[in-house]
Amino acid sequence: MSWEYDHTDRVLNEDFLVRAKPGGLSRRVYNLLIGGIVTASLVIIGLMYAYFDTVPGAMNFMLDPAVCIGCIILPFVGILVMFIGKGRDSIPMMIVGYSIMTLTLGLPVAWASAEYTALSVLNAVVATAVITATFATLGFIRPDIFRRLYVVCFWGLTAMIIIELIMLLFGVHHTWQDWVVIAIFCGFIGRDFYNAANDEPTVDNAIIYACDIFLDIVNVFLRILNIAGERKR
Repeated sequence: MSWEYDHTDRVLNEDFLVRAKPGGLSRRVYNLLIGGIVTASLVIIGLMYAYFDTVPGAMNFMLDPAVCIGCIILPFVGILVMFIGKGRDSIPMMIVGYSIMTLTLGLPVAWASAEYTALSVLNAVVATAVITATFATLGFIRPDIFRRLYVVCFWGLTAMIIIELIMLLFGVHHTWQDWVVIAIFCGFIGRDFYNAANDEPTVDNAIIYACDIFLDIVNVFLRILNIAGERKR
C-alpha cells in the first residue's frame, strides 16, 4: 500500500505531522508501534524460554516430528500470509501472518536458548542489544553505506544458506559461519532501521518493518549464543 502525501490532508501536531488519510499514523505513534511489536515478540520468546528452562520435561516437546516440521514450514507461511494481507490492504491478515511467523519461529529459538546456561543467554541478549543499537545508529548516520551493502548482504546471506545446508549434510559447522552471518545481519539492521524511520508511517509498514527487525535481532542473538554460549551439562 502506498500513500502520497497531500499537504491539504496534513495537520501539525506539536512537532509531528499527522496523516489524515486512512491507515496513516503520526511518526511518534508509528515508531512506538514498531518498537512495541518487536518488544512483544521478544518478550513472548523470553516467556517460552522460561518455560523450557524451568518446567521438567518441557524440552521433549520439540522432539515431536510434527512440531519440528511445523516450526520449519509455518514461519514461511506466516510471512506469506503477511504479504498477502499487505497486498489486500488487510491489517488483520497481516497481524495473523506476523503472529504465526513469530510464534512458530520463536518456539525453536526459545528451545535452543534453553540448552545454554542462563548467564550465557543473558550475555547474548546484552551483546545483541549493543550490536542492534550500534548498527541502527550507523544506519541513520551513513545510510548511503547501508544502501550499497544491502545487495551484498542479500546475496551473502543467500550464499551462506546454501553453504550451511551443504555443510549440514556432512555434519560440519565452523565458528566462521556464525561470524559471517552476524556481519551480514549487521548490514540488514542498519538498512532496516533507516528504511523503517523514513518510510510512510502506516500500520502495514510498521508490521513489515517489525518483522524485518525481529528477524535481524533473532539471527544475531542465535549466532552470538552459538559462538560464546556455554551449554548446560
